[in-house]
Amino acid sequence: PLLFGITHTATTLMSMTRYEEGWEKAQEARQLAERLGNRKYLAEVLTQPYVDYHVSQGDLGAARQSAEEGLEIATPIGASVAEFQGHLQLALLARWQGAYEEALAHLNHLDRSSHTFPAPGFRLLPLALLSGVTLEISEELLKRSLAYQAEALKILDSGAPFGFGSLAWQELALCKLASGDLDLADDYLQKGLSARDSFMYFVRPPLLVGQALLALARGQLAEAEARIAGARSFVDERGTQTYTPLIALADGRISAAAGKSAYALEQFAVAESLAQEMGMLPIAWEAQAAAAWVLDADGRSAEAEEQRRGALALIDEIAATMADDTLRATFLRSARGKVAEG
Repeated sequence: PLLFGITHTATTLMSMTRYEEGWEKAQEARQLAERLGNRKYLAEVLTQPYVDYHVSQGDLGAARQSAEEGLEIATPIGASVAEFQGHLQLALLARWQGAYEEALAHLNHLDRSSHTFPAPGFRLLPLALLSGVTLEISEELLKRSLAYQAEALKILDSGAPFGFGSLAWQELALCKLASGDLDLADDYLQKGLSARDSFMYFVRPPLLVGQALLALARGQLAEAEARIAGARSFVDERGTQTYTPLIALADGRISAAAGKSAYALEQFAVAESLAQEMGMLPIAWEAQAAAAWVLDADGRSAEAEEQRRGALALIDEIAATMADDTLRATFLRSARGKVAEG
């Protein structure tokens, strides 16, 4: 009971973004689990509060190490909660780092094994994330993404309790935004922000970024600036550093649209630098590509070309992680096309 209570407290504190308090409890839970030889709770601590803390600090390498260690403990003993958490965390981390094939492998594993878990939410999350990851790889995979979205929506519309709605709505909203369905994107973003569950604070920054980009797509620049400022304030207040590059990238795009090219370039530089530091290659190349477009518009073609070369090099680095020839070619066509088209 004591070990359960400490572990639960650590996880709850992390979900409330009280990271330093949660980290103290997580370390206490780990020490107690190791002393008692309780591998189940040790795996749960490593795959949830330990990962959450490292992610909040922007240390994705340490987060990955904890998730891998916890999953290695959980799998042979059938610790289903920790196994689910481990695969989910590794999928999220792999996606942030551009290891898309690895992310798909973890999510497909969760989808195949979801029948072993007691609640429908355990299938909801892999389906929602599969929809987002496939579309992030390439718009050529829209049909596949839509199939995952449809399955996820069936679960969301079933009325069954699942507790993961905020993250699922975030993924579906950003898919709709990427495919240009602005009204549904708006609806899903609102539902994500209204959800009350363990992911609600974790997904608030990307949901606010989504609202900012939605306003930008609608030509509502003042609204876009207000939403991105809200996302930045939330991250600054709560200390979730991992989202800083995403916010800077979106801020740069909004500022570029508003004709504030100098500030936009500053934000793209911040996004690229922090993303590189954290190993978030997708944001890094997108920031370089966006900077190239602004530099071209300002007549600074040599600097633009340098940024473009950097983006293409990162795209090639991401592609090199893909063993599937078809998936790699699909990603390269999409990403290189975005760099070229501006």
